[in-house]
Amino acid sequence: MNESWNMADAIEKLYEMGKISQLVVVAIYPIIRAWEYTHAAWNSQDASGGLDRYTHCVADCIKPFIDRFYRTLPDPKSTMINNCKRPLGAQ
Repeated sequence: MNESWNMADAIEKLYEMGKISQLVVVAIYPIIRAWEYTHAAWNSQDASGGLDRYTHCVADCIKPFIDRFYRTLPDPKSTMINNCKRPLGAQ
């Protein structure tokens, strides 16, 4: 833990420069990164292949929760789901 990508500082600078609008950032700490971020089991030694369940949780549980309890623009055009370390689905 105790890892930071200085997200708050970067967002603040971009906002002050007028490059971005106000936004909500939700950080989800991975429990088993290889399982959560891979689409298929690729290594019998490690847990992998949980991407479908993970993306379902983010898109169908966490995102609606955020939209319900925070002032958001919930339409797909105003939504971005991203990952700081590697693209979702990458091995």
